Amino acid sequence: MSEELKTERTLTVHCNGVDHKIVYGDDSIFHVQLGRGPKGSYQTYAQGDWKKLGYLSIVYDGLNIGNGYKKRFIVEHANGTRVVIARQLC
Repeated sequence: MSEELKTERTLTVHCNGVDHKIVYGDDSIFHVQLGRGPKGSYQTYAQGDWKKLGYLSIVYDGLNIGNGYKKRFIVEHANGTRVVIARQLC
């Protein structure tokens, strides 16, 4: 029997003066999400796997949000855990 080889990668993100190490694999999904209000939920604006990571970072940086809106960039692992990579509130 052959098992599928899963590649694990590490991404270092510098956010708010602190370096964060994000570990992700082939089955991880990245999300760019938008929300409104201090207690409002987020809606996924764009998503993709690690192959679209460059595109998703450009989308996140290009989103202009106004008063009362918020955005975040997260990675969701296959086991259901989510890690916030970047977040901006206005």
